[in-house]
Amino acid sequence: MKAMLLFVFLGIFVCTSARAAAGLVSVASQNDVQRTVELLKKKATTFGFDVVLILDNGSKTKNRKAGKLLLLDNPKHEWPLLSKSETIGIDLPLKVLTFSDKDGQVWMTYTDPRSIAARHNVSDSDEAEKLADALSSLTLLAATSKR
Repeated sequence: MKAMLLFVFLGIFVCTSARAAAGLVSVASQNDVQRTVELLKKKATTFGFDVVLILDNGSKTKNRKAGKLLLLDNPKHEWPLLSKSETIGIDLPLKVLTFSDKDGQVWMTYTDPRSIAARHNVSDSDEAEKLADALSSLTLLAATSKR
């Protein structure tokens, strides 16, 4: 029952748009970009991630609406993927782009780890599934938390 409620709740906030590339997941946030990034940073370790780097895409252009790209590392689940495919390293560590669209809606977009595994011919990967669940939970929390 809990899982079903979480799935329904998550469905409210996850939006896949026609313009999104295959394998991308977009989650709408109730917070502004800065607060959303702060929450991602603060809660990352709860889901096994270390924030490796935060790139401010607007720092050079003075564009406050430009996004921030977070690089999230989870060695426990990423290393097994790396052992199955050398090329998967091009997509790791995982990345979450947080930005505000032209209507002011804040989004977090990331590549689904299952899609990454499939792109690199890694099949039946429990690790990709665990990363996908962790990213989904982390972004949902950052999207809905007020503290």
